Parts: sequence; C-alpha cells; structure tokens
Amino acid sequence: YPVSTDANVVSASVETGYPWQVGERWQLEPQAQVIWSRVQVDNFSDPLGEIEYDDASSVTWRLGARLIGDFDDTRGSHYRPFLRLNVIHTPDGDDRARFDDIAVANARGATAWQFGVGLSAGISESAQLYTTVDYTADLDGGRQRILTGRLGVRWVW
Repeated sequence: YPVSTDANVVSASVETGYPWQVGERWQLEPQAQVIWSRVQVDNFSDPLGEIEYDDASSVTWRLGARLIGDFDDTRGSHYRPFLRLNVIHTPDGDDRARFDDIAVANARGATAWQFGVGLSAGISESAQLYTTVDYTADLDGGRQRILTGRLGVRWVW
C-alpha cells in the first residue's frame, strides 16, 4: 500500500572564530558552533495500524581549530590550504515513535572527532575552485565512521 507523510525540519546555527597570525603565511583559527534543530513528522496510518511520531529537538556543539595557509604562485594564482580538527557533541536524547500501542525509542547522543583537509585556489578575480575531505569517527566507542568530500566552484560578484 502506498503511504506518504510530511515532515518539517528547522535548524539554526551560530558560529564564531577568530584567526590568529602564526608566521608569515599561516593563521590558526579557533572555532565554536552551536546548532539547534527540530524535526516534526506527521502521523499516518496504513492498513496495518497507526504510526505516530513525537517531535524531536536537539542541540549539537562543535569546538575546533583550523590552520590556514596563504600562498601565491609565480603566475599570480592564490592558494589557501587548510587542516581542521573538531570535537562534535550531541547530548543524549530519544527519538520516539508509536506503532499502534507499541512505543519505540531510538537513543541519540554522541561525541565524535573530525579531521579535515582542504584547498581553495583562485582561478580568476571572482572565482575559486575548492575541495575538502573530512573524516569523522565516534569517540564513544560506537562504530560511526564517516568520510565526506566536496569539490566545487565559488563565484563572488
């Protein structure tokens, strides 16, 4: 039986950081971030029963630092390599659902570390190529391992 439902997610983030000059071409930037999110999934029913979801909110914080280089080559291209290290924490909580009269809770909450490398390279006055690779691993003894990468172009006008 085809079934559909709707969900709404709202998220807000506040981030701060300040770069400190470390040598002629490097900056060290301590960073802090707090992310709040709320998920609301509409209840629905199918021929087998009623499914209800509790609304869920969470707060995640991130503390870390980024080491950023600043280099030019002989052709005038500008390069900004970086390394970053973060600790990311979401406090304990539960996501709850009910299937008819059976309640199910999915525990959430974790602490992880994240290591990343990246590079942006100027290709014109208003455009940059960039790439990043991040590895995230659970610090709580779990099995979470995430490898992500990005490749893109940034234009400023």
